[in-house]
Amino acid sequence: MNVIIGIDNGLDGGIAAISRHNGAVIALAPMPTLIHILPPLRSSKDGAAREMREVDTVALIALLDSMCPDRSQAHVIFEECPDHAKRASSMRSMAISTGKVTAALEVKGFSHNRIMSRDWHPMVLGTFKKGQSKVRAEAIARLFWPNQVWPTLKPKGKVLHDGIIDALLIAHYMRITT
Repeated sequence: MNVIIGIDNGLDGGIAAISRHNGAVIALAPMPTLIHILPPLRSSKDGAAREMREVDTVALIALLDSMCPDRSQAHVIFEECPDHAKRASSMRSMAISTGKVTAALEVKGFSHNRIMSRDWHPMVLGTFKKGQSKVRAEAIARLFWPNQVWPTLKPKGKVLHDGIIDALLIAHYMRITT
């Protein structure tokens, strides 16, 4: 295994590939998504169609293939659906994303395993105040990869894509623990 691919699961997640040997960044990408147009709910007063965003499994497979064409040389680690969420709709979305990522990895034959944030956060991020995990993750990522050009959430934006940063740190966790 020469490549570790980390995936921060979810619609605003990210994917990162690093070298197993030296931790160098090979590729970074946001989680590919698509939008389904759904019919209006029967209870809808305005009769408007609804949109549902979800992980684009076909694009995810293509992205994984581009990051490491030889699956035998890669191992994927991804953050699975947490066992809690503020809203049931968030939990449902994360569960669907977990299923789609798992299916993509199994169909393409990638060696993989899942992890929870509570497992990798302490080792990679250390201790931090509640609600500060994103700030801490950005600081740690900048420390480990000082010359990296970081993708932002919006073109010409200043806010870094925290899903990509988490994916990179998840891959780093796999590298330092195996």
